[in-house]
Amino acid sequence: MILLAPAILYLLATIAYALHFANATRVTGRAATLALALGGALHMVAMVSGGRMLLRCPVTNEAGFLSLFALCVVLVYVSLEWLFRNRAMGLFMAPLAAVFYVTAVLLEPAGGGDPSSLELLASGWFSAHVLTTLIAYAAFTFSAATAAMLILLQRTLAKAEMGLVFSRFPDLGTLDRMTLRGIVIGFPALTLGLLSGALWAAGTDRVGWVTDPKTVVAALAWVTYAVYFVSRPYMGWQGQRSAWAALVGFLIVLVTHIGAGPLLSDFHSFR
Repeated sequence: MILLAPAILYLLATIAYALHFANATRVTGRAATLALALGGALHMVAMVSGGRMLLRCPVTNEAGFLSLFALCVVLVYVSLEWLFRNRAMGLFMAPLAAVFYVTAVLLEPAGGGDPSSLELLASGWFSAHVLTTLIAYAAFTFSAATAAMLILLQRTLAKAEMGLVFSRFPDLGTLDRMTLRGIVIGFPALTLGLLSGALWAAGTDRVGWVTDPKTVVAALAWVTYAVYFVSRPYMGWQGQRSAWAALVGFLIVLVTHIGAGPLLSDFHSFR
């Protein structure tokens, strides 16, 4: 039941955010936030209970990875929704969390990882590496969504074709600040993720982590987001230019997990 409850609440939150986006009312907005936050709280209870039971970070297989990422998406989004007092991004973030969580629940019976590697994954550095990296990727997901929304809105305004959907978007300045805030959260988290991952790997007898494809691409993502920060004050990149930089960074993040992760990386696999 504790696994089913977050799924139900995430799905309810998705519906409520869609209703709120279509016809913003105080009731639908509060219901959406409450359902998502409560789902996240129950999800966290389930994850923490799993971690305590195993005496390690509860990520030893694909299911644990997806579940923790879903939780990070919820935590990051709810925090940013509270900061900006704007629920528009819930239309994208809530269903994302629901899909990842439901997928994790469906994958869970398939396995619990290689028993011989469980002691290796019990390191506190490993837990820090996984948690900070997933917080970073959740924040970058938020920034990519706001950046894409900014580009679409600016192009729509240029054509003077504002429709109902675009009228529900935050204004361009707010979208730019949202994109920046997500990366402000994600960049230091990714920095900590890379550092803690290096410290974890250095303490093991596993070799090749420096040249591992996933490590290399993650470092490239770090460089891209560093350029994003430098480009704003020193190159004057705002609005669409800044948004495109955020999307390029997120594309590299996707390559990290879809390409370099499961297909090319042995060090970062659950095999």
